[in-house]
Amino acid sequence: MKNFVKINSEIVNGKINFDGGMGRSLILVNHVNGAVYNVAAKCRVSNALAIAKSLAKAILAVERERQSVNSTKAAIESGKRVVSPLSSALGCQSVYLTDKNGHILQDVCLSVKDKMQLNGRPQTLRNVFRFTKNQQIYKLVVEQGKDWADEAVVKALNVWCQAAIEQMDWLDKVDLAIAAAANSTEKEQKAAEKADEKKQKPAEKSEGEVETKAA
Repeated sequence: MKNFVKINSEIVNGKINFDGGMGRSLILVNHVNGAVYNVAAKCRVSNALAIAKSLAKAILAVERERQSVNSTKAAIESGKRVVSPLSSALGCQSVYLTDKNGHILQDVCLSVKDKMQLNGRPQTLRNVFRFTKNQQIYKLVVEQGKDWADEAVVKALNVWCQAAIEQMDWLDKVDLAIAAAANSTEKEQKAAEKADEKKQKPAEKSEGEVETKAA
């Protein structure tokens, strides 16, 4: 394949070094095992939404072809299926852009590096860029084979990618929200304890005064 390749590289102090990739392409990096993949994108805009849309389009394009070849009469009768060549790359944690000369732009990326899933396993791009058959963009591109320039496809892709970006750190927000709720509970209970202590002190004082008068 020319438009999707695994490239030789090394990661030194977090910096990805390699001989050079395709111009304006995507670089997917696995920070755990050091694997690096290059995907053609021809992306000329260096922001999070552009990166997300480029990767999403590549995934959907492959899925469309995969579903097509897996749906032939021979494939169905034989039970023989093909898997996406992007599968291993989606096990990466970060996706970067390259400039026109194929050099990585390390300050422009989408990353779930150091983030965890609910099951305690490391987060990956596969978890973020997971498409399902009930999603509009999947129906339009994979099932109906609509062109990328189709107005409905453009709109559906845009909103799907925007949602994907918004949800990338949602577990971090959930964690903070739980912590805030817990701190609120502690604050309320401490306030209640202090209020009880104040009520008890006057009562204890009154009992002491009664005993003194009685004596």
